[in-house]
Amino acid sequence: MILPDMHALVDLSLSEAIEVASSQDTVAEERKMLNAKRSRYFVERLAHWIRSHYETVSDETLVFSKYYKPNRQKFGTQEYMYDIHVCQLGHVDAIQRRLKIPYVEKSIWQIESELEGSTNELLLDFSKLVAGSGSHKMFIGPIVGRSQDTITATLRSLLPAARACSGRVHLSLLPYPEKWLKSACSALHFVMQNGEWRPVDDGTCNVGEKKLVR
Repeated sequence: MILPDMHALVDLSLSEAIEVASSQDTVAEERKMLNAKRSRYFVERLAHWIRSHYETVSDETLVFSKYYKPNRQKFGTQEYMYDIHVCQLGHVDAIQRRLKIPYVEKSIWQIESELEGSTNELLLDFSKLVAGSGSHKMFIGPIVGRSQDTITATLRSLLPAARACSGRVHLSLLPYPEKWLKSACSALHFVMQNGEWRPVDDGTCNVGEKKLVR
């Protein structure tokens, strides 16, 4: 199965979320509500683009997200375990009726997003990825400051949980939603290789030298 370039989709979804924020948000909105609204739109745009990819690949693949209603008709729920969850379905015969009942045959992508929170909250969400069996896992967290030291501290705090994950682990760090319109915004992308974070060489992550983060 062809996998999407998930880091590129994060960049695209962030760009779209910023564009919507610039046209719809109001100065009077409370910070907490503003961040929640922007985060929600970003996640749903990311789910949309992932869904667009997998719809062309397989009819037996569902992309679960909180506000996507068609999933309820196909599987009985819109969101399933993660903020975004890409699953390959199988079917079994119902025990008493002549029906085919869907079940999750394989977890392909497990994606959790926490763009505002303490280290404890970030690791609480990241730990959900540790508990899952997905082939690919992505955590989307906040950029806490723009200095090399604060970014390195964030990477180090997430590293033990990432090492505990099975599957391929991806990480994207985004600016706090409340700052999206105040300065140029871009995401920082990393992937776990040999137990360490390595920046993704796609031109978007300019965080010092391209070295492993230990």
